[in-house]
Amino acid sequence: MDYFVDCFGSFPEGCVPNFDGPPAQVFLPEAAWPQPGVAVSTDPQVSPYIWLADGIRSTILYAFNPAAGFSEIYRFSDRFDRFSSPPVALDSLDAVVGTEHGDLKFEHSGFLVHYGSPITAAPTRMADGRLAVIGRNGQVSIVSNHAEVLWQPLNGPSIASAAASCTHLFVSSTNELVTFDVKTMTPIARVPWTDGGRNAPIIGPQGHVYAITNFGLFVFPPPRPLPIAGVAPPACSTP
Repeated sequence: MDYFVDCFGSFPEGCVPNFDGPPAQVFLPEAAWPQPGVAVSTDPQVSPYIWLADGIRSTILYAFNPAAGFSEIYRFSDRFDRFSSPPVALDSLDAVVGTEHGDLKFEHSGFLVHYGSPITAAPTRMADGRLAVIGRNGQVSIVSNHAEVLWQPLNGPSIASAAASCTHLFVSSTNELVTFDVKTMTPIARVPWTDGGRNAPIIGPQGHVYAITNFGLFVFPPPRPLPIAGVAPPACSTP
């Protein structure tokens, strides 16, 4: 890293809004497609299931048994080659991937949601079961029950997955880190920067948010404790 930006106690120049307007968008032509990835879906009653996307055409579901190893359960293949995002496992033994053609594919159930933008990043599961989908050309979509229910433009393109907490969604684009309220998807904080959108933000165990651009690491504090003594902060019903 070239430098470290501390946004804990004060708001240095790099952590205040830019009122001069957004810089020109660059659609990350040099950013490669992600490597194939895996997702694990567990059920306490059965052995783990592993979803694998080969990144070219197929998404495959394996069952794993410590004694027998891996066994293929399902294979879903497109007719033509296409790049895909890493998979995200859902609760219904389904998995979702995004493709370079702008499709969000629910592989086992067979649903498909089409966008106008390639989907490079793995979609993000939110606490209420919705999916946050980042379009490479610079937009975030919220998908519920196999349908897009909300769409928001970003200040620049992105190949990075969003990070979701119980209350907030953090999205990195080339020109800023934006924080959304998960209930309304209203932007509530914006941090302008340069050359972001390549790495997903991370939420630490104590609630700190870590975000990286090509020039350095930003660290943001968790929400302040509630002022009323004895009142616990809100928690997700699921992890």
